[in-house]
Amino acid sequence: MTKKTYVAITTRSRRPCFLTKEATSIANSTWRCAGCSAPKPYVTSIDVQLETTPKGKPLNFVFGDAVTVAYKPFLMRFTERLVERDLYLGRVYGPKGNLITDWVTIRGRKRLIIRGTKEAGFRRCDQCGQDVYSALDHTYLYPQPPNDIVIFERAGGGGLIVPEEMFSVLDISEWHQLYIDELQVMDPPPDGLGELPNV
Repeated sequence: MTKKTYVAITTRSRRPCFLTKEATSIANSTWRCAGCSAPKPYVTSIDVQLETTPKGKPLNFVFGDAVTVAYKPFLMRFTERLVERDLYLGRVYGPKGNLITDWVTIRGRKRLIIRGTKEAGFRRCDQCGQDVYSALDHTYLYPQPPNDIVIFERAGGGGLIVPEEMFSVLDISEWHQLYIDELQVMDPPPDGLGELPNV
């Protein structure tokens, strides 16, 4: 199998989103895992109420919750068909309960861990069973992502991962709040941890 090159698209924003107190309470009782603070594995779309409208178009994240927030006009450049096939979209509400129609939360039907080599480690959450990965650098993917999905969520929140050929047809020159990183598939993985299937 030929190894593809992938592109990670993540936010440069240093102004993350924060849930309101009420939304935090709802998250704790529904979708957030108490063991790792990430959404529970079976959770699909996530609705959130934020203290303010998201900043730093076109991507942001909910602080401490591994939830990516995306500007909908940007997201739809991947085409509505692929977005609906590969992602679960949730609604975003403002502090007074008003629907913010041009922002959505995203959950990937498949999430990918960007792997590293420096002091890499992981633990399996004892409450939800997900693999929680950490490293001082993030430079590659392992194993080869499935070919029947083209828009992946970056595990840990804050971004997307797409095949290079898909990224190359996007015009993102107007979006200055993005980091773009090329990712190769490395087999075996230099961190020595093998496959981490429980993302």
